[in-house]
Amino acid sequence: GVDLGKGFRPSRMGKSKGGGDNSGAGAGVPSVSLEQFADALVRGASRGGGGGARSSGKGFDRGRPGDRGSDEPDTGAFTSSVSLYRWDADARVFLLHFASAAAQRDAMGRASMFLEDLDSRGTLVDRVPSGQRGGVANYSGHNMRVGDLCRFLNLAKRTGEGLHDAERRLVARLLTADAIRTDKESGEYVSGFGGVPASKFGSGKGGGLVIAAVAGSSDAGETRDAVLHEAMHMVFYGDEKFARSCQTFWEDQVDAFEKRAWMDFLKDLRYDVKDDELVVNELQAYMCTERRMFGNGGSFGGGDSS
Repeated sequence: GVDLGKGFRPSRMGKSKGGGDNSGAGAGVPSVSLEQFADALVRGASRGGGGGARSSGKGFDRGRPGDRGSDEPDTGAFTSSVSLYRWDADARVFLLHFASAAAQRDAMGRASMFLEDLDSRGTLVDRVPSGQRGGVANYSGHNMRVGDLCRFLNLAKRTGEGLHDAERRLVARLLTADAIRTDKESGEYVSGFGGVPASKFGSGKGGGLVIAAVAGSSDAGETRDAVLHEAMHMVFYGDEKFARSCQTFWEDQVDAFEKRAWMDFLKDLRYDVKDDELVVNELQAYMCTERRMFGNGGSFGGGDSS
């Protein structure tokens, strides 16, 4: 099993020997280590792009609706607002670097609310609310299975809401990398293969492609911590044995008082605690990357839910 109290970390935070696409796939998507990805985020923030709220949960306090047009992405449209990388430790993981924190929020905020929000999970919001009400949409890190992103995209296509411009640009970029595909029969979006051999995919939920995005900061330590946090979500999605161990830990070793305290914490951050997998996934990511969260001196002490 996995002892969540011992500071488990992804094994690949060091420099990659290469830096090119060593997966042999994915329309030229470069393969990078987590450290290289974090360095790119810091450089972008230092140049005035990609910066934003801390991964600890403070929002951008922006909530304007995105512009709307045709629901079909233009693969020739401007897509440089997001750079796409592949994690060198797992070719199924795509790392997204947006040109700004606002661009990231506009592209992924509504999908995050659809998948995780306390009040809006499973529904399509017209826009991302500002401030604390925006909750998960306004945080500097986003993570999800590509298949779950497709559920959001397909719902948006089927309704009058449609996709916002930033969402269409993200779709266009993911299409060029074969991270998502358009099903020929239904016309709906489905998870692609990203150039990864079929043998790399498992039969369960842990086998598909996943994506993570982090809004950079000029603070290298803060950015590194945020990348590690998101990487732990990628481990959870990609390693079914690890995910089962985390679920067993939650069920067998976390008592009722601790469960209630943890879920209250997540509700303060506007996560939907009725989603048991989400509760466990956030637990392992925080426990594996935070040295101190609660109590005196903790970053989450004193009633500060940030």
